[in-house]
Amino acid sequence: MNAAAMPAASPCIGICRLHEAARVCIGCGRTGEEIAGWGSADHTTRQAVVAALPARLSAIEHTPVATFALPTTLQSTLERALTQPDTAVVVGCHGAVAEFMTPPGERPNVEVDGESITSTVTGGAVRLTFADGLALFSAGEPAGATKATRLLAAPKAQKQLPLAHGLTRLGNDPAPIAGAMRADSHSPAQAPNPVLYDLGLGFSEARFMIRSADPTLTARLDALEGAKLGTLLAEAGAMLLEASPDRVAESPLCRVEVTTKIPPPGGRSPRAPHTHLMPGAIALGRLLPPGVGCPPGFVPVALIYGGEGVQ
Repeated sequence: MNAAAMPAASPCIGICRLHEAARVCIGCGRTGEEIAGWGSADHTTRQAVVAALPARLSAIEHTPVATFALPTTLQSTLERALTQPDTAVVVGCHGAVAEFMTPPGERPNVEVDGESITSTVTGGAVRLTFADGLALFSAGEPAGATKATRLLAAPKAQKQLPLAHGLTRLGNDPAPIAGAMRADSHSPAQAPNPVLYDLGLGFSEARFMIRSADPTLTARLDALEGAKLGTLLAEAGAMLLEASPDRVAESPLCRVEVTTKIPPPGGRSPRAPHTHLMPGAIALGRLLPPGVGCPPGFVPVALIYGGEGVQ
C-alpha cells in the first residue's frame, strides 16, 4: 500500500522508545518533535513525515542470522514449538496480522503429514507447509518483542501470492484448515459455502483476508469490491465489527485462521488466536515489523515468538 494512502492516520503502534543512535522511535520511525507535534500538524506535514518513515525504519533494522536449515531439524523444531503454550505464530504484513497462540489451559492438536504441520485450538488454527530451502532465522529483538523471535523464510523462488490493491472477492475458500473450531461454539469454523475476500494491501508475500457466509455482509462487501482499506472501514467497519467474520492471513507457505470475536474499540485482544488491523501502521507500507529485515534471497513466511525450550 502506498504510504501516502492514509496520511492522517497516526503511525504509532504502541511501541514508543527512541533509538539511541538514530533518535527516531523504533516503533513508528518519527522523531520526538514529530510525535509531539502530530496533533497540530497539517495534512501536508503529516504526509511528508509518513513518506519518510519506511526509509528511517529500514536504516535501523538488522538482517537475521540462520539458526536451522536442515529439513529434518526444522520440522522437529517447528513441531516442538507449536506444542509450547507460549509460542505465537504471526502471519501478515505490518499492521494487518493474524496471530496464532494456544489459549490458557488448552492443549493444541498438532498434526504432521510429511508435507505440512497443522495446529488447531479453539478459536483458530495454523498450517505451515514445508518446501525446499525453508529456513529458520534468529530475528534478534524487534521493536516491542518480549520473547525470543525467529523468522521463518523461504527462497524467493517460492511462488508468490496474487497481488491485490483493494478489496477483492476470491470466492469460496479453496484451502481451509480442517478441524478449526469457533471460539463461541462447538461448531467447525467453516460455515457452508463461505466467501473469501482479500483486503488488497498491496503485497505478493502476504495477504489479510476475511471469510463469511453471512449474506448481508457478503452483499455489502461485494458492493465495495475494489475499495481501499480506508473506504472499506468507513463504509463497512461497523458491520464487520458486529458480524466478526473469520480472519485469514497467508504467506506463500503459511496460513493462520482466526475465529475469535473481534474485540470492541479499545478492547484487549484475547490470549488466544486473534488479529490486528491498524491503518496507521499499514500506511508505512512495511511487510515486517520495525527492527526485522529478511535475509537476501528469501521472503518471509511467518514470525515465531516464544517457544520455551525451543533452541
